[in-house]
Amino acid sequence: MILKKYTSNWIKNFTDIKRKIEVVLNGIEYNIEHVGSTSIPNLDAKPIIDIDIIYFNSADFEIIKSKLEKIGYYHNGNQGIEDREVFKRNGQLTTEILDVIKHHLYVCPVGSEALERHILSRNFLRKNDWARLKYQQMKYELAEKANQDKKQYAALKEQNINDFIDSIIAEEKESQDLFLNLSERFIASRQSTFATSFNIKIKEMQKKILFIGFVLMMTNILQLNAQNANQDGTYKKWFVGSTIFLLGNLSTVNPPNFAQLNVGYRITAKDVITLEPKTWKYAWPNGIHPFANKAYGKAEEKFPGYVREFGISLSYQRFLWKGLYTELNVMPTLQNFMNGKGKKLDNGFQIFNTYRVGYQINFFKKRFFIQPSVAITHRAFHTKLPNGFKQLDDKWSKFVIGEPGFHFGFNF
Repeated sequence: MILKKYTSNWIKNFTDIKRKIEVVLNGIEYNIEHVGSTSIPNLDAKPIIDIDIIYFNSADFEIIKSKLEKIGYYHNGNQGIEDREVFKRNGQLTTEILDVIKHHLYVCPVGSEALERHILSRNFLRKNDWARLKYQQMKYELAEKANQDKKQYAALKEQNINDFIDSIIAEEKESQDLFLNLSERFIASRQSTFATSFNIKIKEMQKKILFIGFVLMMTNILQLNAQNANQDGTYKKWFVGSTIFLLGNLSTVNPPNFAQLNVGYRITAKDVITLEPKTWKYAWPNGIHPFANKAYGKAEEKFPGYVREFGISLSYQRFLWKGLYTELNVMPTLQNFMNGKGKKLDNGFQIFNTYRVGYQINFFKKRFFIQPSVAITHRAFHTKLPNGFKQLDDKWSKFVIGEPGFHFGFNF
């Protein structure tokens, strides 16, 4: 049979190949995308991984060509498609991954028509089940008509499927109001389909600034004068507050539409309980550390849509010494799984636990406080995720270690 049932191993195969290629592509600006049928969850396909290497400066093509030759590829021209250069294995330098996993490797400049077709058709099929099922049915019908002959199947596919691909590309452009060219899309969204190296650097810089700030605060915290004046938290019994990560809503790139309100009560000077209603959305698995793992924000790890959650957590804090505390936070949440157009696909439920260590610093005669912290998060339970979401989520751990936190509040 030409076509094989979808398997999440195709995502792993892409990641393995990508890592091998990334080793040699140092010193230039590039991005690597998983395209073609194997990049679309739950779409049966020929088990061949299609990969686009995207470059931003025209002079970099020759550099990429030279670097790929060092790991056993040769340039096979564009095979009649402009701005889509084909690279094949030369059979002289064998590697366990690059010569075992069947794949097609293309090198495209940003903004090229060939690259645009790959990305837009992929995105539409990821988000629209009806299109994926129709495309799959067409492929099976053509494979049967070709008597499972690969060359005949390829010829029939070229003749019969291009109109369908053209139509979904046009609909994708219209529905998303895509920008005048693909270069602008790179610049506008690091967490969209793919990103320019400029925006990648900006996001990495933001992560480093946040991390460095957090570390500096934690390492210097014992030197602050605020902790020297009776850090027992008993100025008032009640408090309200929230988290500094509300600022994430100001992002122009995939804002989480996050809201959280903390309402707490100090049972004793050392024992505190808090209720925290909150809601947010996300498009990457919870098991990817948002600051420490480069997989977060990568197009190949992105859900075919997003998850909107509504939860209310109950936390218990135990103060151990001055402002030092530990916290157990248990949060049941209701989940709405949405496609790329905001249409609900399914409902879900999960229990999300957080195990936290932090330090409370009081200001203005204990009327205000902040709580920088670090945590381990744990998805203790969740219902089955929809197809397309599940395959990506299953790749990652139920734990994230070292997630930063920063709460603030007002005592009354």
